[in-house]
Amino acid sequence: MPDKKKVLLLANGTSGTNSAVNDLFEMIRLLSKENCIVTVYPIIPHDHLVCEDVLTNLKDHYDVIACCGGDGTLNHVVSQMIKNKIDTPIGYIPTGSTNDFSRSINNGRSLSLQEQCQAIANGIPFAYDVGRINEEYFNYIAAFGAFTRVSYDTSQKWKNTLGYAAYALNAIASIPEGLAYHTHVRLAHDGITDEGDYIFGAVANTNSIAGVQSPLVQNAQLDDGQFEVILIKQPNNIIDINRILSKLTSGNTDDNYVTVFKTDHIKFCFDSETAWTLDGEKGTPNTCADIQCLNKAVSILTAKDSNQSAQSVQ
Repeated sequence: MPDKKKVLLLANGTSGTNSAVNDLFEMIRLLSKENCIVTVYPIIPHDHLVCEDVLTNLKDHYDVIACCGGDGTLNHVVSQMIKNKIDTPIGYIPTGSTNDFSRSINNGRSLSLQEQCQAIANGIPFAYDVGRINEEYFNYIAAFGAFTRVSYDTSQKWKNTLGYAAYALNAIASIPEGLAYHTHVRLAHDGITDEGDYIFGAVANTNSIAGVQSPLVQNAQLDDGQFEVILIKQPNNIIDINRILSKLTSGNTDDNYVTVFKTDHIKFCFDSETAWTLDGEKGTPNTCADIQCLNKAVSILTAKDSNQSAQSVQ
């Protein structure tokens, strides 16, 4: 009989629909059936139970560090693993409202709880790129400007009830304010410098944004050492606004307002402190953001039938 796999399961009971709490025993049962020994540690920030403590003290005790929660929970776990130089494979049971990263890593599929546990127990490690923005990290997106506050300003209650619809409704409500917003940006990448007034900017490593597949990043590869950069210039009138919305919907970026390109390193400078959202959570406002792609920085266990597994860690 093969050795049992030791799994540390970090469970955030406050994200998404609380399924991390409701399904916790079932997770333990399924993992145990797959020859795993499971240790559960609850993530409850207001009780000062955070992943930093257990990761720092027990990083060498486990074969897999798994987390169940939303993309924000995964962001926190991965950030701490990188900071503490922990290279243990991770497992992810998404229980958030949009779960963009899980969609991307599984090629748009939503895995059942049983499939997720099987991936943790018997899956293939896939090494993917992680972004570093100054001293912070992100798994799939860093963004500023119009609409970026939608994710963290939408209440958990509405996220749980409506899922992506909550984000969409909040985005629609913010359009007049969002399109009125603009910031002057100076950017540099690959020997190119540029500047202009932008309403939105994102550095992404995902095929899914805010819970839906986006045509702007449909060809993104999670392990190619490059990110997709999306920039939207300030519109001048209602006709320009309609053109921008059309381009965003169709994915056609042959336009003066919507620009998409790939890079592994880009620097943004602003005239004043600008807020960022990292994987849907609030990042640190700053006047300069130095963003680098950390190629294949983290390994995540994926289902054996996932296309990502074909590019698994050797």
